[in-house]
Amino acid sequence: MITLEKIPASIRATRAALDLNQEEFGKLVGLSRPTIARLEIGILNARMTSIVKLQPVIDRTLSSLILERRA
Repeated sequence: MITLEKIPASIRATRAALDLNQEEFGKLVGLSRPTIARLEIGILNARMTSIVKLQPVIDRTLSSLILERRA
């Protein structure tokens, strides 16, 4: 589970792992590029629905990275 303090770093790490720019990542999760940019710098006044959209992508990507490192 991602805590509020870890959201910016989690978004950046996930986006980097997927090798996507903010625009591409936003399209993947259904958010605008400005929303992704604000979340990445820690402006967390986004709607909770925005954060909920990110959770599955971040969890799946981080889980995949962990499994790859173990292999």
